[in-house]
Amino acid sequence: KQLWLKSECKGAVEGTQQHRLNAHYDKVLELGVGTMAHFHTVRHGFSHYFATDHDPKVVDWLNTRTWDDRVEVKLLSGSSLPFEDDSFDRVIATHVLEHIPDPVSALTE
Repeated sequence: KQLWLKSECKGAVEGTQQHRLNAHYDKVLELGVGTMAHFHTVRHGFSHYFATDHDPKVVDWLNTRTWDDRVEVKLLSGSSLPFEDDSFDRVIATHVLEHIPDPVSALTE
């Protein structure tokens, strides 16, 4: 039973990983990108990637770097976004909520 269960779990995980690698999201919004340290781990495809942070110094620094042509760096607060509802196919917020003074409003937004 344990061998069968291990095999089934491994197959499910591999299937999920393969789906993630094959996934494509037209518009992606990442909140609180900081130095974009984890950008290289993004495995899904995208057409346009909005990399945002609330710190002007971070955004200025990011704009001195060269990114993929599909990446747009923006100065934004996670609690007030200038986009229409449902305008993104994927939103990424990695290790961000603990840095937001009002995380509930950011999640609501």
